[in-house]
Amino acid sequence: MNYSSSRFKLGVAFSPMAVGLGGWLPSIVHTYDIFKGIVLYGYGGQRPAARNAIPSQNESFYVPDETGTMLFYFDTWGRHSQTVDALTGVRIYKFSYNPATRKLVTITDRFNKETTIDHASNQITITSPRGEITTLNLNSEQMLSSVVNRNSETFNMTYSSEKLLLTFQKPGGLR
Repeated sequence: MNYSSSRFKLGVAFSPMAVGLGGWLPSIVHTYDIFKGIVLYGYGGQRPAARNAIPSQNESFYVPDETGTMLFYFDTWGRHSQTVDALTGVRIYKFSYNPATRKLVTITDRFNKETTIDHASNQITITSPRGEITTLNLNSEQMLSSVVNRNSETFNMTYSSEKLLLTFQKPGGLR
């Protein structure tokens, strides 16, 4: 999971809050700002990129990665729907969203192993294909306030009123 304060700048059409993970994104989940023509990478990077229409799929489109080896497919909202190997055509990742809330609910890898994401009011449970559970807790502003990993280790975060990360505390109180 990655956090990038630049995502909270004015003038960027996409907000990481839309994915429903407290302002953070998995590094493999990207978005596309349909107004500015910019790919916003899950790891925090971004770059201008022209979108390529897919004639058979209404308003879906794809953008190649920087090297041209991967194709990122997006829906009409600019949400990442899948990553495909450009040479082989093999789907690397598929991303599914709840149609009502538009929040990310599953990530499926090339071997059809599925990670599920269950959204409750202030808590998100991520279950790996092997059944390992990570719990994300959100504060009153719906920002990620803590993460409890499969080893019951807790990471804590605090933010400014502008939703910028102020503190990140590792297990055992390490900052």
